[in-house]
Amino acid sequence: MDDERAPVAPDAGAPAVSGPAESCNDVVDDLDGRIDETCPCVRHERRACDPTPPPGTELCAPGVRRCAEGSWGVCEGATFCRVVEERFTYTDAMEVVVVVDQSESMYERIDPVRDNLARLASAFHESDRPSRLVVLASRSGEHAICVLPPLAGPDCGDAERFHQIDREVGSWNALELLTMHLDELDALTGPDSQRVVLVVSDDDSGNNPIDFHAEIRARPGWADYRFYGVVGMPGSRCDVARWAVAYPTLARTTGGDVLDVCAPDWASTFGAIVEDVAARPRRYPLSHPPFGDPEVFAGDPPVPLDAEFWRYDAARRAVVIERGIELDPGTLLVVRYRVAL
Repeated sequence: MDDERAPVAPDAGAPAVSGPAESCNDVVDDLDGRIDETCPCVRHERRACDPTPPPGTELCAPGVRRCAEGSWGVCEGATFCRVVEERFTYTDAMEVVVVVDQSESMYERIDPVRDNLARLASAFHESDRPSRLVVLASRSGEHAICVLPPLAGPDCGDAERFHQIDREVGSWNALELLTMHLDELDALTGPDSQRVVLVVSDDDSGNNPIDFHAEIRARPGWADYRFYGVVGMPGSRCDVARWAVAYPTLARTTGGDVLDVCAPDWASTFGAIVEDVAARPRRYPLSHPPFGDPEVFAGDPPVPLDAEFWRYDAARRAVVIERGIELDPGTLLVVRYRVAL
């Protein structure tokens, strides 16, 4: 008789094999395949949190708590904001600054310059839009520039809507002179007026156009200026004209345009400048990048402006007031927005 014994069945009531109790250390301590299942949280778990903002601020975006060794960490990454309010004056005022090259190479072009500048002055005089023409050029000398009444005063003098900065402009220093006289230009122009710079030259600039653009845009009131040039271009029809690079660069950068200095009549260009500036929406650059969308109000007391009449241009960091709106010049505009700390 075989002495083999049948296997003994395990006792169903015997306790299962287990390790020590969980201790919230991101490890399976009790050998059940689960990590820290008895702890407040488990590894890699996250949840939003709303910390109390510091005095004078508000919570703009919640923070995050992360689980570490079974416990929730501190609230991190919340965004606190302060509310900023900026005020502007809605206006249709336009300031056009014309810089005229008076060097010897412009001798053959100086008479067309004078004629076309007279047309521009006439257009300004006849316009009922608030505007001012500023000419940067010498009133004396062989290539003198003189703007006559009714826009200018007697003897080519200044008047309410005309001013001349009496400096001789050379072949290469138009942008340099503009930079030198920015304080004088700022004293003449309103803080919210639309500003246009027009350089007339058969040469190029000796200044880096990108540096000039950065410097002028940093000044209050100049963030949305436009640059135009009546300059030498490929295929210019007069031998003296040098192919300009700096001025077309500024025109492209600001949304302006260029015309051939050798063209006999610039009336269409001057007209296009006036129409272009008049038609484009008004932009009001903000001092800080907003957190979220700004709010726009108009009038005194200010009331919310309908969303169809304005938009926020993130690329230019500016509130844009569309041309379709009917606002009286001088209307107060209030832009309220949040700035992340």
